[in-house]
Amino acid sequence: MFLIVIYDVNAANCPKVNAYLKRHLQWVQNSAFEGQVTSAQFAKIRSDLKKMLGEKEKVTFYLAESKNAVEKAEIGPNSLTSWVV
Repeated sequence: MFLIVIYDVNAANCPKVNAYLKRHLQWVQNSAFEGQVTSAQFAKIRSDLKKMLGEKEKVTFYLAESKNAVEKAEIGPNSLTSWVV
């Protein structure tokens, strides 16, 4: 499955969450990661991140069957694509 992870955590916790996600997914931009994972890998990532979060912090997961099932658009000076399907 294709996984997109967006997180909103306190500044003190950002390096820890960021470093963890960099070991498992591709960094896209600040607080955003994506990549192919198995169901078991997703379960581990979800479980590990839950243990790292403080009371008011959150992580959002978006799942798709594959990367091809997601349309991605980027705008900005460093955008690599305008539309990818």
